[in-house]
Amino acid sequence: MTPAERTGETRPAGAVCTDPHVAVLIVFHENVQHTLSSVGSAWALEYPSFEVLAIDDGSTDGCAAAVVAAYPKVRILHGAGELWCNGGFNHGIRDCMRRGLEYVLLLNNDNVIAPGALRFLMETERRHHPCVVGSVVVGSTTPDMVSYAGKMMNWSSGQPTSRHAGARLSSLPDGPLIVDSMGFQGVLIPRQVFETVGLIDALTFKHYFGDTDFYLRAAESGFPILIDCRSVVWEDLATKGRNGPEPKVRGFVANLLSIRSPAHVLSRYRFYRRHVPHHWWATLGRYYGRLVGAQVATMLKYRLRQLQGENGRIERLLRRVVGKAS
Repeated sequence: MTPAERTGETRPAGAVCTDPHVAVLIVFHENVQHTLSSVGSAWALEYPSFEVLAIDDGSTDGCAAAVVAAYPKVRILHGAGELWCNGGFNHGIRDCMRRGLEYVLLLNNDNVIAPGALRFLMETERRHHPCVVGSVVVGSTTPDMVSYAGKMMNWSSGQPTSRHAGARLSSLPDGPLIVDSMGFQGVLIPRQVFETVGLIDALTFKHYFGDTDFYLRAAESGFPILIDCRSVVWEDLATKGRNGPEPKVRGFVANLLSIRSPAHVLSRYRFYRRHVPHHWWATLGRYYGRLVGAQVATMLKYRLRQLQGENGRIERLLRRVVGKAS
């Protein structure tokens, strides 16, 4: 049976399914290839009762039509391009809550989720209910090497520390890990968490920081934030926003002003003000101080390469001097 022919009914006729129904939510804005791969992996999950709900935030490249053609049983909700990632997930979560669903699984459209992931996540959630359970994230170009297995916040530096980054999948512990944060890459969340904490704060954080803000609020309300090391999601790391130094000042400033960048000044300012336990302004200053320092060093190296290269200014100057002397 092909994914497009799948009905979602994998148990024998007449059997009663005791597994809770789960809605897999995937937000996308264009990028047909990534989106089809993500939806296809979700459609192939080995779990008795689930649906796939895709949220199209104003795509203009025919992405939604391609999803419908390949997977006609996938439901699609639409936005006009104003939702961004966090608003898109909220759009889907509201739809699921109106219909009485008890669980949602959040998945980015540059993710491919392992077939057994939902079964593992549900086992862990029901064992520790109510809680939030996420997946181990692996880069698509290094399929056996962990990008991170959750993150722990370092309020001094203002940056999270990735757990088990660079480790082999086979070396991860069997039991769940307690973490502070993660992305929305294969994360199972029960309805009770949303009813207590509220939805993702998409008004304050359109793109970045909405996930970490949500997990910190959930933890403050008493919900454990866990990683199930058996559940794996592969991610295309090339799609991530730029956060580091640029060869030119223009690119650096563009990152500071872009919602698509984790260095976005307004989003980071709001996040630190809300969550840093003491002296948020010091954390903000340290973060951007390091970022500016790295930017200056990068620009100096870039200029030196321009000066010292085979056709750099020093080379051209010496050729002119030698030419005149001869």
